[in-house]
Amino acid sequence: MPLCQSSDGSSRLSNIGWFVEGESQRFSFFRDSCVAEITRRMPANKAEQDEILSVRIMHEIDCNGRVDRLDAPDLLLEALKAWG
Repeated sequence: MPLCQSSDGSSRLSNIGWFVEGESQRFSFFRDSCVAEITRRMPANKAEQDEILSVRIMHEIDCNGRVDRLDAPDLLLEALKAWG
């Protein structure tokens, strides 16, 4: 994040930093919406099922650093059933 120094020596976000932070939040919301839409769809074939599971697992790891059983309790079970 672009930072600038305050007169007291501490660092804070610059104007560009505030813009980047806002865009980051907006993009995170968009990403969450896309994953939610993908999750709602029924896969047409095995390849789509694999892609949906991959996207869901990657999203969970991006957000939590791991697949959290509290946030996505059935995700690992679905992957195990699909990929055995």
